Amino acid sequence: MRDDLPAGVSLRDLGEYQLKDLQRPERLFQLVLPDLPADFPPPRTIERRGPALPVPPTALLGREREVAAVRALLLVKACAWSR
Repeated sequence: MRDDLPAGVSLRDLGEYQLKDLQRPERLFQLVLPDLPADFPPPRTIERRGPALPVPPTALLGREREVAAVRALLLVKACAWSR
């Protein structure tokens, strides 16, 4: 995209920021246009306080009772089908 900007238009690299709902920081750029203000406060981002917690590999994490109940039902059905 940087090579396809119109004459007089540029991008300002703002650096990497941790944004809400994203797992990793993203590099942000500001579009700079002639005759428009170019100085703005930094983006509002989430503050990182120590290492981020990993995203659970499955929505069933911590639901051992429910997983056991589903497993028992599946085993019952599998036994009934194999007869």
